[in-house]
Amino acid sequence: MKINVTIPASTSNLGPGFDTLGMTLTLYNELSLSPSEKPEKV
Repeated sequence: MKINVTIPASTSNLGPGFDTLGMTLTLYNELSLSPSEKPEKV
C-alpha cells in the first residue's frame, strides 16, 4: 500500500491585508508513504 499526498503552497499576511489577503502559488510539497519491509526500533 502506498499513500501519496500533494499539498499546495501558499503565502499569507500580504502587506497591509494582515490575515485577510493571501496568494496561492504553483509550488507543491509532495510526500509518498509506504510501509517498511523491516520494522525499526526507535
